[in-house]
Amino acid sequence: MNHSIWILYKRILKDYAVGNKKAQDKYYVLFSIYRHLCFPFAAISLRLGISANGITLAGFALIVISYGTMVSGLNNATFLGACWYFLAFILDFADGTVARFNNKPNYFGKLIDGLVDYFQHFLYLFMGIGLYFGENPYLLGVNWIVLGAAATGSVHLILYFRMRVAYFVSEIELTEGSFDESAPIKRQTVYGRLLSKLNWIVANIIIGLPPLFVVFSYFDMADIFLIAACLFYFSLVCFEIPLRLSRLKGLSRLARKL
Repeated sequence: MNHSIWILYKRILKDYAVGNKKAQDKYYVLFSIYRHLCFPFAAISLRLGISANGITLAGFALIVISYGTMVSGLNNATFLGACWYFLAFILDFADGTVARFNNKPNYFGKLIDGLVDYFQHFLYLFMGIGLYFGENPYLLGVNWIVLGAAATGSVHLILYFRMRVAYFVSEIELTEGSFDESAPIKRQTVYGRLLSKLNWIVANIIIGLPPLFVVFSYFDMADIFLIAACLFYFSLVCFEIPLRLSRLKGLSRLARKL
């Protein structure tokens, strides 16, 4: 584009102020901050003619650099890796901003963005590898890599479970008609209220993890961060999956049409 970066930045701010994203971001406590942090990168990308998919791929490259830095054994490797990771996290907001600015949001871009997001969840594994090759490779006799793998496995288990639930609900709606999975919430059942509150808490904790990773790494407490993340995701597996299954137990009364 021929416009200056400053003009593009102001246009992005204006579009955000009147668009739907500002209202949607109220659900997440930190989203508005992340969104404003991404706007300068989006303006620079627009000025240089970089597409939304190009930003997504750049974010993927930064994640690879982040993981490589964490296991490199360099001084302050974990902190430097955390900074690269946080920058990739911010770029994850910039690609959508550029797509909406150019009026070119599409499902292919959403697919690529989702794949990069999935790769982000290997953070804990590489963090564990980096800690293992540090000064203290074990925690109470447990290998840091094992803890990192446990946290990563818990994240992927949650993601897979949510994906399967969404798939089954969609399949039932196609074969049986509309299936109002949100009905229990409207009736304010115990499970409905608890799951709704859990969703809000979990979503905001997860959104706050990248900057916390930077802070903990700066104070040389990445090991504490990894322990906390492992406990958090393990607790999520133990609570969210049973709660969602309890809410969806009505599905068991429907015979699947082959």
